[in-house]
Amino acid sequence: MKIGIFGGTFNPFHNDHLKIIINIKKKFDFDEIWVLPTNQNPFKSIQPISDTQRLEIINLFIKKYKFIKVKDYELKNKEPSLTTNTVDYIVNKFPFDDFYLIFGDDQLTHFEKWENWENIVQKCKLIFVSRENQEMIDFNMLNKYNAQYFYYLQNQNISSTKIRCGNYKNINKKLIKYINENNLYWNEKLLNMLDEKRKEHCENVGIMCEQLAKKYRENDSEFIKNSYIAGLLHDLTKQLEDKISTNILQNYGKKYLSEPKPIWHGYTCYFYLKKALKYKNNEILNAIKHHTVGNIRMSFLDKIVFVGDKISKERIWEGVEYYRDLAFKNLDKCFIELLNLQYKVAIEKHGKNNVGKGLIKHLNFWNNKNK
Repeated sequence: MKIGIFGGTFNPFHNDHLKIIINIKKKFDFDEIWVLPTNQNPFKSIQPISDTQRLEIINLFIKKYKFIKVKDYELKNKEPSLTTNTVDYIVNKFPFDDFYLIFGDDQLTHFEKWENWENIVQKCKLIFVSRENQEMIDFNMLNKYNAQYFYYLQNQNISSTKIRCGNYKNINKKLIKYINENNLYWNEKLLNMLDEKRKEHCENVGIMCEQLAKKYRENDSEFIKNSYIAGLLHDLTKQLEDKISTNILQNYGKKYLSEPKPIWHGYTCYFYLKKALKYKNNEILNAIKHHTVGNIRMSFLDKIVFVGDKISKERIWEGVEYYRDLAFKNLDKCFIELLNLQYKVAIEKHGKNNVGKGLIKHLNFWNNKNK
């Protein structure tokens, strides 16, 4: 058989990967194309999702294509993937088949950095795929490796890196759903949208919320996980430019434009996750939405995130240790006291006439409720 081997990190596999496979089969008349996810690309960092999840994502795309086979040879290895070892294994196991290794054209210029590259060229034919301008291809290098070239014109400019950072333009809805339901790539999104100090705060809030959830609902693993995710994401849009935040609220929540700008991020984060990233966990979404000034309807998770944000471990304001202790004794009492403290601080910083209507409304509600 004539078999193409399409290897890569696939973190995650996406629409363009599938389209390349379909088109390259037509071009070179392959009997089968094997998708070969790497254990760990030695030129890249450790994978942030499990091998099982990467395989599940691949199968979301390929299950209706009989000629595409997923091979986990490299995933079974504990060491970083070396193509030369994989080639030796496959060629020895299937000596009567012809194998073609399929690479992106970005590998062409440094192919000789690959360990034992001569062995790869000797035992397999090479195909380099370009999604860019054909004029960029070094045909002298192609001839050196006796390689073939495929210019793929139909790409949608999708990349795994963009997906991990939250750019879901043109990607499969099933992939978006899988990413959101499994809470994948949040740390990459934080790195893409926040500076190191704000990212550290988000990570600390996630940990604090998780600890509070374990304290009060130690047997509810789903609630504990949701508490961590909500805390981790609560400030995701904190550092957006004002014009972007304004645009989000104009499109989805005009009533919040009259609130003070320092609290906008709770609302913009809610809408960004829900509208742009298609996130559907309403428990987490509402906790993020309500973490700045509360709400008259606060779920237990809402209170955890509100409190966790104020007492995360990097906070050093006067009195924080008292509230850290109180949070693990009486969360409801801690929430109300912190809400009152927030009102007091807002007046000191901005004056009574500049305090948001939402904070005043929610403060009055909870103080009257607990008289």
